[in-house]
Amino acid sequence: MTIEPLLKEDLDSIILLEQELYLKPWQKKDFLYELEENPFAYYFKMVDNQKIIGYMGFWITFDIAQITKISICKAYQGKKLSYILMQDLEKRVRLAHCKSLSLEVRISNQVAIHVYQKCGFKIETLRKDYYDNHEDAYLMVKELNGNDYFSDRNEL
Repeated sequence: MTIEPLLKEDLDSIILLEQELYLKPWQKKDFLYELEENPFAYYFKMVDNQKIIGYMGFWITFDIAQITKISICKAYQGKKLSYILMQDLEKRVRLAHCKSLSLEVRISNQVAIHVYQKCGFKIETLRKDYYDNHEDAYLMVKELNGNDYFSDRNEL
């Protein structure tokens, strides 16, 4: 299993995963914008036997990282792969000398909240009516104290 940069050529597979996992999936144009136009965006895929089984994305602005996507296909869920993605993501944002890492999560997504808490995230605040269906979200934050693991931003 490897974690590699997400490429434009991967988007058909990513869109299929989005449709499998989300009621309102991102469209190809959304990912194209992130990959080709957003200078703050970084996206990676998790590959097993040449098949994309997960992906993650985050933005880095100054010393703050914001997780935009972290997803594992249903057939691979429950195998702690989201935890592996989170560890990899944290290494990458520490490499960029980020001081904090944040994300929004549906309050109904207790499985994800539990994973994030195991990864050291804390619920910072409630965001009312955050999603299209008016569901609330938690803003979760992890402060990245301590030494950075890497020093070369080009390794992102």
